[in-house]
Formats: sequence, structure tokens, C-alpha cells
Amino acid sequence: MTKILHISNYYLPHMGGIELCTKSMVDALKQKYEQKVICFSSTAKNITDKDGTVEIIRCGAPIKMFSQAVSFSYYAKLKETMENFKPDIIIFQFPNPLVAEMLLKLIKNEKLIVFYQSDIYRQKLLKYLFEVQNHRLLKRADLILASSEKYVEGSRFLRKYREKVEILHLCILKERQKQFDEILAKRKEKNEKSALKKDTITFLFVGRHVEYKGLKYLVAASKMVKGNFKLLIAGTGPLTRKLKKAAEGNEKIKFLGRVSEKKLAELFAEAEVFCFPSITKNEAYGISLIEAMYMHLPAVTFTIEGSGVNSVCVNGETGIEVKNKDVQAYAASMQKFIEDKELIKKYGEAAHKRAEKEYLFGKFENTLNQIIEKLEE
Repeated sequence: MTKILHISNYYLPHMGGIELCTKSMVDALKQKYEQKVICFSSTAKNITDKDGTVEIIRCGAPIKMFSQAVSFSYYAKLKETMENFKPDIIIFQFPNPLVAEMLLKLIKNEKLIVFYQSDIYRQKLLKYLFEVQNHRLLKRADLILASSEKYVEGSRFLRKYREKVEILHLCILKERQKQFDEILAKRKEKNEKSALKKDTITFLFVGRHVEYKGLKYLVAASKMVKGNFKLLIAGTGPLTRKLKKAAEGNEKIKFLGRVSEKKLAELFAEAEVFCFPSITKNEAYGISLIEAMYMHLPAVTFTIEGSGVNSVCVNGETGIEVKNKDVQAYAASMQKFIEDKELIKKYGEAAHKRAEKEYLFGKFENTLNQIIEKLEE
């Protein structure tokens, strides 16, 4: 049986786009391949556990530098794992520059797949320091995965190695889709009220409170919106305190903090419109966006050049897209949904159909297995 080693930043229950992607890959390949995962631990301790039959090796990471986890045991653990497990294929989640350097030193004849999730943007020092490394990594790769064609077009690295790139759309986690399906079935069974019959429209944001998520623009826009609505903001982060201060006096904004998976599904069911105000290519895709679409929520987004966000949510079909950082335009889009509830229904149905066609686990599983099989030939 072919052996696959996944190298991820973290792994569930640590939540993040890369972690959800890695989990979906593990699930998609478990029928045909023997797998292991190596990643950072959320604590300073080395931990080895299992996800079903798949061993998860978590290397203690006591510190972070420039958002990069630092583990003093990682190199030894990676070397030991590669020597003992003897993987035929390595799937490496990028960016992860320090581990990329280790991998380039240790890799021999193994086939390398680089899932290029994002360029490095926020850390200017790292961006230039690892410029040469990026090219070495992509040159060594047998195959490069990207989540959207738009991201390939917008990345000067991916454009250079275009002949190696395959597109693999990210998907809703299989377990989460099941949760969503149960909610949607109950809603249909009970014939619950639609947005057309509701007095108050609920807008929802889900995500980390960091700069590139554009939350300050959402808070500012919400102050301009009139009528019966509320804005629920789930998640936490370094900007939470500043955002709460900016929202002071606006009783329509409610900060929910970190929420459970069950509560998150309930929030998607409660809301009518999803707010996705990310502003930079750090937001390469948006798994929460496709989850919202699957739950019949149209979205309001900013235009992000070179990001896959605007290919996921289609302007004028599944949501409304406005000029980047244009607070007034964002507010006007929110206002439009409040005043035109038929539009919520129209775009919401289209959003669900698009998510059902493009972003579910079944399609992800089939596409990934075909890619791996082609690589094995």
C-alpha cells in the first residue's frame, strides 16, 4: 500500500483553513493509502495520538516568531518519521517556511506534493528571507496544488510553475456537512419562516479577529446601515478589544467570542446574510464562506485581486462584491439585503446550489484521488 505523509501546520482540533484542508485530505485518502500526519502541537509538549487509524505526531512548539511556530524537536521527529515510515508521497501544506527548509534537507526520492495555500504577505522580513526557498521548494515539487485558478494567476510563484499546478477546490468538512444537512432537513420539515417573513435581518461574521479579515471595515459599515438588523460577530483574536471599542454605542452589533462547532452550525441557521469583509490575499479562499453558502446565505465581499474569494462567491449571483475597503459601498450592500428580502432568497438558493456542486467532500475526494493516482503512474 502506498504511504503518504502529511506535513501540516497544526491538525484538528486546532481550527484553521489549513487544518480543515488536511483533515479532509486524510479522510479522502484513507480507503486506499496508509497515512501519517506530522504537525506542530498547540502546547510545548510532544504528543502522539490518532485520528481513527492515522497517527498524528504533534511536535511541541513553545514559542512563535512572526506567526511561525518554533519547535526544537521538529527536525528530529521529521527525520525519524521519514526514516521509519518511509513515505512514498509527501503532502506539504505551504506556507510553513521553517519546516520547508527542514523538508528540503531531508527529502530524497519521495514524491512531493506542495499544497500552496497562500503566498507570505504579512511578514515582510520572512517574505524576502524565504524568496529563494520558495523557488527551491516549488522546483523540487512533483506536483503543486492550488485552491483556485484566480490564486494561481495572482501569485508570481505559481505562475512560474504553472505546468505543475492542479486545482483542488477546498471543501466543507464531511462531519460538518452532515451537521448542516440535519439542520436544513429540520428547517424544511418545520417549514420555518424565511427572511421574507422576518422583521429583523441577521448578518453573521465568523473568523479570527486579525487585520486581513477586514473587520474594522465591517464595524464601520454597520454604523451606516438603517433598519431592523443585527450583526453577530463570532471568533476572537488580537483585534477583539479594539473592535469592541469601535462598536461601542451600536447595540445592533453583538460579539459572541469563540463558539463551539454545534453553536457555529446554529448561527449559520439563524443568519440570513454572511459578511466576509477580508481585504488581502492572505484570504486565499474562505472555508467559512462556502459553509455559509451551503446554508443558503448570500455574502457581501470585497474585491481581492488574485484571491479565490471572488471566484467562490459570484457577484450578482450568490452575493454582492464591492470595491476593496469601500465602507460606504459595503454598507449599501447590507442595506440592499435589508430592503430586498427577495434578493436574499434568490442569492441564497443560488449560493447553496453552487456550494453543493463545487465544494462538498465527495467532489474533493474524487478529485484528490484522481490526482494521486495520476502521480503514481
